[in-house]
Amino acid sequence: MLIKKPDVINEQLLNFIVPVSGIEFQKNKIFMGENYYKVFTIIDYPMNIQIGWLAKLLSNLGIFASIHIEPVDNSMLLQAVNSRIRQARGLAKTAKDEVEKQRKELEIEEAKNMITEIDQNNEVISYMTIYVMVFSQELKELEEKCKTVRRIASMLKLKLRPMTNFSIKDGFKAISPFEITDENVNYNFRQNIFMNDLTGSYLFNTNALIEEKGYLIGKTDVGGLVIPDFWKRGQDVVNGNIAIFGESGVGKSTTIKKIFINESITSKILLIDPQGEYVDMAKQMNGNVFDCSGLKKNEGIINPLQIRVSDSENNINYLTKHLQFLQSFFNILFPTLNEIQISLLDEVLEELYKSFDIDETTEIDKLENDDFPILEDLYDLIEEKYNNTKKADYEVLLSIIRPISIGQFKSIWNGYTNVNSKNDITVFDTSNLQGFSILYKRAQYYNILSYIWEIVTRDVKEKVCVIAEECHILLSKDVTQTAEFLKYIIATIRKYNGIALVATQTVGDFMNNDMKIYGQSIISNCGNKFIFRSNYKDISDLQEICGFSQSEKEILKNATKGECIFISGNKRIHTKIILLEMEKEIIKDSGGR
Repeated sequence: MLIKKPDVINEQLLNFIVPVSGIEFQKNKIFMGENYYKVFTIIDYPMNIQIGWLAKLLSNLGIFASIHIEPVDNSMLLQAVNSRIRQARGLAKTAKDEVEKQRKELEIEEAKNMITEIDQNNEVISYMTIYVMVFSQELKELEEKCKTVRRIASMLKLKLRPMTNFSIKDGFKAISPFEITDENVNYNFRQNIFMNDLTGSYLFNTNALIEEKGYLIGKTDVGGLVIPDFWKRGQDVVNGNIAIFGESGVGKSTTIKKIFINESITSKILLIDPQGEYVDMAKQMNGNVFDCSGLKKNEGIINPLQIRVSDSENNINYLTKHLQFLQSFFNILFPTLNEIQISLLDEVLEELYKSFDIDETTEIDKLENDDFPILEDLYDLIEEKYNNTKKADYEVLLSIIRPISIGQFKSIWNGYTNVNSKNDITVFDTSNLQGFSILYKRAQYYNILSYIWEIVTRDVKEKVCVIAEECHILLSKDVTQTAEFLKYIIATIRKYNGIALVATQTVGDFMNNDMKIYGQSIISNCGNKFIFRSNYKDISDLQEICGFSQSEKEILKNATKGECIFISGNKRIHTKIILLEMEKEIIKDSGGR
């Protein structure tokens, strides 16, 4: 903000710094060096000024402004306003045009309101003059920028007046950084303004989000920086969880990769990758990648019969807890099992663990991976039961367990766990499962997520970021325990010094009637949300949780790639995701988009 100090610097000094001879004052514009300049002044603005209105006007490159504030003697101003009211009343009475009469009456009403604010509410009035300069190296581009400035001004209900040949030199001086203003120029263009309106409108507020320990995510629609810290907690952001929604090809994966790269600097990354998009990137960043599809011999096996242990949980019966997990696991794989068959399977599992000297008193954390049974052991025990009893239900269990224990799909789960998470980055690649049954994909996703949760809860001192792409796979009305498990992770991961990122392009799976109770809870428990371009149905589904305004709906329906509404607690920011050069190189070299 430039405050008039006429004695600080004189025109001779201006001529010394910027020789006037080097400036061409052409028709309504200036040419200096390699640039063309055009100066405007704001001659009117609405009473209800928008937050950050000047930032919106200056959002285009090659545009800047100079603001001049002059204090006003309120007593003299009141006399002038009273005189103006008397004059306007006289003109209103003699006006022959009804439109002109109404304008004068409105002028009288505004003047009365000003008197009330000054006299009764002790409001401070000042004169404000704003000069706006647009510049460009090309004349055509200059005119295009000027058109844009006029259009934005019109939307903001501002009135601009270009400085003509007569005043353009004074306008150029006024906007220069030398604090030189001509009293007559300011007198012609200044406007009364309440200081509360001026300070409360945050002229240059770009709706930015800049947090000290954050990293650059993107820019706002008016050029402000968006630098969130997903680990920071506040009254409106109680967790760092992130939800990312949008149609295919709108920038979701790019955003996840950007978060992946930046979070890996300070956090352990555990990522489930159903599309194989992060494999090369993780390898490039010296991370571990495990193909969990069973297509690569002796790689990526997470034994579902290995009991999960959490160091942070005390007095927990890990065996009983894991038997509950296995019930859900087998329900996912074999939804046709009846209650008797499920009960028999539970009995066999309990007997199997006993045969391996594992019961409620066993110190599970002292066992090695090969101390646990595998699916082949389970099949052998069921076969033994069937041979002894010839029960038809055992025969059913044999037939369904066979493919995943000794049959064609045995390489997915039959074996001792041979993945580890000692590295700072671990990617669980399930892309080769895409051709498999949805039941197999869902069961493996659930199995991996259970394993990841064991890692998260082991050490609360370690920061962990869990990234779950296409996690809608777990939302099945037939096995609601999986949705309940995901909901539990999202709700409690902050207690273990972790954050979870969930992403999908199928919002409907979260919000359909059968899953809505879980989907709403999962989304609501994400303190940060990136909503990219979405169709009407998805916007409608998210409306109840996100409460989009009409303008936000329009943004979401017409957003370009990388453009989104970023919601962090109470902050809602129209954001364009930006990749830094280093991030571009990592993503490009890994074959990403």
